Amino acid sequence: MNEKKSLPLRRDLGSQILLFYIIFVLLVIVAILFFERSASRRLAADVNAANLALASAVAEETSTQMSGALQAVQELSTYPEVISADTSQMDVTFRTLMTGRREINLTYRLGADGTMLFHYPVAPESTVGRDFSFRDYFQKALGVRTPFVSKGRISPTTNEAVATALMPIWVDNTFRGLVATNMQLQSLSDALSNIAQEYGREEGFRIFIVDSSGQIVAHSDPFFLLTDARSETPEVIDAVLSRQRGNLVAADASGAEQLYSYVPIKTVGWGVVISRPVSVAFATLYAFRRGALVAVLVFLASGVLFWRDLSHR
Repeated sequence: MNEKKSLPLRRDLGSQILLFYIIFVLLVIVAILFFERSASRRLAADVNAANLALASAVAEETSTQMSGALQAVQELSTYPEVISADTSQMDVTFRTLMTGRREINLTYRLGADGTMLFHYPVAPESTVGRDFSFRDYFQKALGVRTPFVSKGRISPTTNEAVATALMPIWVDNTFRGLVATNMQLQSLSDALSNIAQEYGREEGFRIFIVDSSGQIVAHSDPFFLLTDARSETPEVIDAVLSRQRGNLVAADASGAEQLYSYVPIKTVGWGVVISRPVSVAFATLYAFRRGALVAVLVFLASGVLFWRDLSHR
């Protein structure tokens, strides 16, 4: 009778403690993982919402500015001196319009054949008499009767990057040309640069505006002005130009994952895009996940040490 009989579980205190501890540990780990998942979703949602709020604010401000430019050229198209192309009177009218409007660097009138009839200011270089009928905005003006905004380009008159607000002039169903104002894209980029400076260069924060063709017309880094945004993130640009808003994680041209947030500017068919490296945008979330993992590991390690000591005793 030297054989030891194994005790039933209900009488084996060590086995009971082990069982209860395993159940306790599992419950705690499940609770930590559940809390981590819930908190991570909330943190990610907060980051996405903050980016969308900023993009929406920029879109709203840009929309207001562009709507003002469209309204201005629409009103100009009703002035008798603009309709008749009276250069002496247009000089006064255009000068008055541009007073206090630093974003406008040129106001001009094209004839029905696309010839430049007059522009203000007239210096330092004049393009009066030049044919601009080849421009895509002039071709579009032949078939519409409402104001619109052209895609970005370099103006041959001012040699600056501009986008143009235009209004076709129709009299008795006859096309008489158009009146337009050039808006400096650099002024839009300066506003975006000021926003980006609040985040710091090390965060990799970028914000830019694309026109209806997918071309960048304003960027926090002026180097990218008038470049094709689709070359980096076609899915984001296609989405925002389809008047969608949202967030998307995608790889950039260098292969690094970026968080993109985009909001359309519906009045002119443009879009605002914000991009941040995923590692920076979700840094708090990743730190929280690491903390939860460390807590689980510490809890497990403590349990193992506790059980070893209990078993020894």
